[in-house]
Amino acid sequence: MAWFSTTRWTDRDIVSLDVATKLIMSENESLANDGGVSYSNLEKEKAFEQNQTVTIDNRVFSYNVIEFSMNSITPGSTPIEARTQPIRGLIILYSDGNRVHYIINRNYDALKLLRKLLGYEGRNEILNNNLLFSDDIFMWFVKIVFSKENEFSFTGLNQNELALIINSIIGVRGETRDENRLSAQGDTVLNLISTLSFILESNLLKQIVLRTEYTGHENIEMRLNDKGVVAVETDSYSGNYEDLEDPKMKAQVLLLVYLEVIPKLLQVYFEEKDEEKWSLSEKDIFFNSVEKKLIERLQERKNEFRIEQMTLIPEIEQKEAGRL
Repeated sequence: MAWFSTTRWTDRDIVSLDVATKLIMSENESLANDGGVSYSNLEKEKAFEQNQTVTIDNRVFSYNVIEFSMNSITPGSTPIEARTQPIRGLIILYSDGNRVHYIINRNYDALKLLRKLLGYEGRNEILNNNLLFSDDIFMWFVKIVFSKENEFSFTGLNQNELALIINSIIGVRGETRDENRLSAQGDTVLNLISTLSFILESNLLKQIVLRTEYTGHENIEMRLNDKGVVAVETDSYSGNYEDLEDPKMKAQVLLLVYLEVIPKLLQVYFEEKDEEKWSLSEKDIFFNSVEKKLIERLQERKNEFRIEQMTLIPEIEQKEAGRL
């Protein structure tokens, strides 16, 4: 498994991809200790001498990729070796012609690292541009897969038909009203008694893992959480980009997910809310279906247990007879 977890940011000052790339690659960053964490041994490498392009949703985007590594040193009096942690990062810089955006495989320290790499010392040069996911969106994902209403079609600008399918949910994580937590993974996650019970009691879904299919892309596995972190399992990807070498494949899959796949899913979600296909009454119907499925699974498990016991009884009787 090779999950690649990312956050996204937008540059308010720079509109040129070349300028942004040049700034990151130049030696303009300050790594000195400013009272907190300091950094050392910074190394950077640009993947492509010339910016690359990819067409997504009939729009052409320019992009480049920069990999970097450094040591993070926390303050303290213990030996520096004990306070040093290596950092390896990858930044996908892309432009839509109006703004420069950064997709980086860092979360809590992403903004700080981007500011250092770009040499920014002012305020608000970089803004968070994460996709926002709520418990309600995650529950809607569960509902459409559970009820097998998981196929959507779109018409492209050139009138071609595009199909987007959520084939399965392979992971959920969250907590109930009484703060019980559940985390489940696997192809049969929605058939698990524990997951079905959890859905009925859930007050807050925090993370969901989707196995999706999109025209030209047979398998895209995405992990989304309520903090706006988007992760893609790049090793399991199959489709038009699979023969590309890293980091081009990784960059184009991430751009596809951020710029087309997730926006289209969110489009359907908000349309269904507007059309009241996902309303309080529809949620009641969904929860009733989950409850019915839970009862069926419990009965199946009870029958399985009864059969297991019946097969064990003759063996136990034979053993008892052998002792006499």
